[in-house]
Amino acid sequence: MTVRDIRTMAPLDRRTFFAAGAGASLIAASTSFAAPLHKGHSPDWRDESWTNRYPQLSLKERDRRLELARKLMVAEGLDCLVIASPTQSHDFVGHYFSNEATPTVIIPKGGEPIAFQDNVSSPTAQRDFELAQALYPERWIKDWRFNEGAPGIASALSEMGLGKARVGCTGLTALWPVSPYMVNGGAPWNKLPLTHSLMTLLPQFEWVDVWSSLLPAIAVKSGEELEQYKKAAHLAERATQLFFDNLRVGGTEADAMAHAAYDIFRHGAWTPSGGSPYISTRPLAESDVVTNEIIVYVGATEAQAGWTSCMGQPGVTMTKLIDAAHMSYELGLRAVRPGLALRELQEIMSPPFRKLNAWNNAPLFHGLSPIFTNGQTSRFVEQGIPSLRQRYFSKHDGELPYSPTFGADIKLQPGMAIHLEPNGQIGRDKVFLGANLLVTADGAEEYSASSRRVHMQTA
Repeated sequence: MTVRDIRTMAPLDRRTFFAAGAGASLIAASTSFAAPLHKGHSPDWRDESWTNRYPQLSLKERDRRLELARKLMVAEGLDCLVIASPTQSHDFVGHYFSNEATPTVIIPKGGEPIAFQDNVSSPTAQRDFELAQALYPERWIKDWRFNEGAPGIASALSEMGLGKARVGCTGLTALWPVSPYMVNGGAPWNKLPLTHSLMTLLPQFEWVDVWSSLLPAIAVKSGEELEQYKKAAHLAERATQLFFDNLRVGGTEADAMAHAAYDIFRHGAWTPSGGSPYISTRPLAESDVVTNEIIVYVGATEAQAGWTSCMGQPGVTMTKLIDAAHMSYELGLRAVRPGLALRELQEIMSPPFRKLNAWNNAPLFHGLSPIFTNGQTSRFVEQGIPSLRQRYFSKHDGELPYSPTFGADIKLQPGMAIHLEPNGQIGRDKVFLGANLLVTADGAEEYSASSRRVHMQTA
């Protein structure tokens, strides 16, 4: 897979950039708002060299992850870890240590981990797990327990003879790994039923949040994880082109999305996006602007693409938003480097939208596998949805809540995958883009050519 290397790009003076963009009109193009291709980036999204690879994670990768967890235990003075997946997330934190399903995983200092999988609704489903145990000897965890809930996890912890143990968990005092899309943030781990029950059943344990230490460690991709990420990013690029190629006046968004999703599934990946209830079957008109995104998983490694397509010539407000999105993206792209804190990236990407008083309905950027962001996603939201102020006024002392900024001081490291996602909305006009990057030793590599620019649909 070839990539666009931003090290080949000339430096850009910020004042010049804003001055040039402020009065620029992007509606003169008769096709897509395509940026020039830079050295190292191939326009041939039909390249099959990545689509026909099927990267898997090995037992060596399992051992690397367990070693990472045990080093964390030593550093934090912990006796074991209890790692669960959040209920409102497309991250699979439990899966990270099991490589299947979405269990709660106990990782002791010594010995083998134990996986607890709830919501296995029938004997047939449990039998399937057991058959897989026999058929796939390289499964990461041998000891699977089903539908035991908090009592079963508490019993297993008690049997370990830990006494008054320090137990590490995810999200006890920090917010869940991903909750940027909820206007009032996310629930702390100790308010979720499973963990509340565990803390009640095992009051002698000291429960310690480890997410702020665990997240930066698992966000740095290994060689095997990078193989999965690069394929996912390539399929996201293919999906973008197929979506644009099949989007037309008189056609439907659902039909275009079906072509994109089909290509993902047929190449051994998967997406939750194709079946969204928000995919419209209404015939598109020339006045429509289509915004959407697609999420691509290879295994549990994620890439995304964010799309905006103008079916006709955009209006004045929409053109300003398009300019702002392109500015925000370029500023972010040129800024990404090791050592950059998330709060700094937020400040770099937000001015084009602040200038317009546009509100952001999604983060301006976020990490991938796991999701992490410092973006405030509901800034100025009351301008776009006035009823929210009335709805939340009495609950929040007159101030609208903004989405969480957990991880503001996390610094980018080589091997982290991030998604730049400039977006803004004024009234009913909305722009949304998204492209995949990989942080390198001295900058970033870009894996998206199409979804980083607004697309102008031709007749």
